[in-house]
Amino acid sequence: MVLQLQIGRISLETDAAMVKQAVISTDYDLSICGGLVLELKQLLVTNFVSFQSYMSRECNRVDHVLALLGSACLAQSELVLVAIPVCITRLVAKDISDHE
Repeated sequence: MVLQLQIGRISLETDAAMVKQAVISTDYDLSICGGLVLELKQLLVTNFVSFQSYMSRECNRVDHVLALLGSACLAQSELVLVAIPVCITRLVAKDISDHE
C-alpha cells in the first residue's frame, strides 16, 4: 500500500529488539531467517528515499489493529485494500499528534 501511495519515507516501528537489530546490522543475514531479513532490507533500500527503525511499545497500536484485521480474514481469501481503513487512519493521525 505504501508503494502504491508513492510514499518515499517510512518509519519501521517495532517493539521486537531482534527485528530492529536485523534491519540495522548484518548480524542476522546468515541466520535461518536471513533470507527474509535480506528481502526486507532490499525492499527498504530500493523503494524508499529514507527509512528509520526504532523500538517503541507506545507506537505499535497500528500494528496490533492491522494484525487483528488480518487474523479475521479467511485463510483462502485474498485481502485487497483499496484504501487505508478508517480505523488505521485515525490511529496514525493520533500517533502523529502525540509526537508533535
